[in-house]
Amino acid sequence: MTEPLELLRQIDQQIEKLGLARRELRDSIKKRLADAEVGTVAGRPVVTWKIAKRVAVSHRLLVERYPEILPEVQDITTVRTFRALPL
Repeated sequence: MTEPLELLRQIDQQIEKLGLARRELRDSIKKRLADAEVGTVAGRPVVTWKIAKRVAVSHRLLVERYPEILPEVQDITTVRTFRALPL
């Protein structure tokens, strides 16, 4: 199990570095877009950055204000979590 675990750790490190590079590139593009919603190259749209509204239910407020309906609206799922532990 040592070899696959070491390979997994190396891949995880590469993914983390790529994720950082991705975030930096996206931030750079967003900065150049400023308030524009569409970015173009040679007059052709290549990226969009639009404002959208997102509606979410606050679990904390639901529990505080309407605890009696919580059992009716909650959905409980069993999950199995994998973690590579430090050596």
